[in-house]
Amino acid sequence: MRFSKITLLLFLSLSVQTVFSQIKKDSIKIAKPNAESVLLASYTQSQKDSFLVMKYTKVTPCKYMTKKEMEVVQYLNVARMYPLWFIKFANLTHPETSYEISLVNVLKTMKGISTTLQVDSLLFESAKCHAVSSGLKGYVGHERIGKCKSNFWGECCDYGNEDALEIIKALLIDEGVSNLGHRIICLNANFQKVGVSIQPHTSYRVNAVLDFD
Repeated sequence: MRFSKITLLLFLSLSVQTVFSQIKKDSIKIAKPNAESVLLASYTQSQKDSFLVMKYTKVTPCKYMTKKEMEVVQYLNVARMYPLWFIKFANLTHPETSYEISLVNVLKTMKGISTTLQVDSLLFESAKCHAVSSGLKGYVGHERIGKCKSNFWGECCDYGNEDALEIIKALLIDEGVSNLGHRIICLNANFQKVGVSIQPHTSYRVNAVLDFD
């Protein structure tokens, strides 16, 4: 089929207009700012870095853990991946006790772990069973009571702290624990999965159990 010169020119003109129209739409789409970019634009550099640290350590939501329990994992990820930022978040820039000073020294010299801890349903069930039974009986320690199974390779228990950051801060400082067992477990790069359960406790009001694998 032959095109006349006029028809061909008209066809080319329409094609060019279509291409330019598409480019214009795409450029508008690309240039349109999202909520995150608008938010970051108003931040100082330090605030931007803080925002990104929390973004990169965020835990993928799951149905079996509460928001606070997932925040515990997130702050633990901050300590493992961005130890210098954890010092800032946990207000440890001026450590006072010997345990705080030793923790800060560890965080300043350790190499950040490159991957986040992943939440695990079996580890959660293990942690929850122990947290519930310990809470009901006012018990402190790692020995399993009743039908609770030990489906973990490392475990940390905290008592009396309801705030997620304070739970991790307390476990990492490990005040009064001579072998620093909780700190060692929390910062162990070999552990890649965790389950966290926070439950009421008759003696300490609340207890948190973290089971690792």
